[in-house]
Amino acid sequence: MLKLFGEIIGNLRRKPATIDVPFEKVEVEELYRGLEFLDLDKCIGCGACALDCPAAAIEMVEFKEVNRKLPIFIIGRCVFCAQCEDTCPYDAIKMTKEVPRPFFTFEEEKMRIEPKELRPLEKKPQPKPLPPPPPAKG
Repeated sequence: MLKLFGEIIGNLRRKPATIDVPFEKVEVEELYRGLEFLDLDKCIGCGACALDCPAAAIEMVEFKEVNRKLPIFIIGRCVFCAQCEDTCPYDAIKMTKEVPRPFFTFEEEKMRIEPKELRPLEKKPQPKPLPPPPPAKG
């Protein structure tokens, strides 16, 4: 019993082994492969990265602002293998040291990295939201 008490006191003095990921900066190794960066000036929209991605984590989407397709990276599927960076014939994709934020549910729409300056063309019209239900009579 005394040994157990000593172990508890010792653990209270130690630093936690984990870090609070959204709020604390994660130190990464030199060769770490994090989130992808797309250089819009170099990308011509050939789709080689999407064809060669082993995890099917790249989707080519038409952007009206530049009149061509550009890759969208789906982080929920990505295995960070850097195959897209190696495959790109125009050197437009680079792996950064940025750590992906944690996801608590698998909502693919929230896991997409799109070019920040561009918006994709609408694939199909979105339905209008339903009106709120009438108040309950009581």
